[in-house]
Amino acid sequence: MNQTAAQQTAQQAGQKLMLIGVAMVMGGCVFGGLTAVTLHLLGQTFAAGIVAIIAGLDVLIGVGVQVLAYRKLQAARGRA
Repeated sequence: MNQTAAQQTAQQAGQKLMLIGVAMVMGGCVFGGLTAVTLHLLGQTFAAGIVAIIAGLDVLIGVGVQVLAYRKLQAARGRA
């Protein structure tokens, strides 16, 4: 399958956006979750709750970025 330069550029942009979304979800789960658990174990429950809320929002935004990337990839393949 031969792709035009515009299709390749759009596909690369979609792949980059997908990886950004994956990194946001992983970062929110791993770093945010572990920070929240550590703060909770240290007795800082309010701070742990705030960190957990921020990590949850980060995960939701990351999923949204992945959805946008999926749509961009489908459009680049011509299946809009």
